[in-house]
Amino acid sequence: MIINHKVADFNTWKSAYDSVDGVRMKYGCTEAYVFRGHANPNELVIITHWGNTDQARSYSQSPEIKEAMKNGGITGTPNIYFVD
Repeated sequence: MIINHKVADFNTWKSAYDSVDGVRMKYGCTEAYVFRGHANPNELVIITHWGNTDQARSYSQSPEIKEAMKNGGITGTPNIYFVD
């Protein structure tokens, strides 16, 4: 799964993101990478690896991740891509 979004403040977002590490693992995430834009360090790309697409979709729609996104200060609507 590839996610692209902007945040109000990277450090606030990172704290919220880190708080759901266990949730990602529970849903089947095996690896996760966070990249920040050079021109705008509050623009992020997150790449995660999953056992299957259903796990990634379930995680992306989970109440825990929705709460973490709200707490993390995401601005606008994230772009989420499910890829193999």
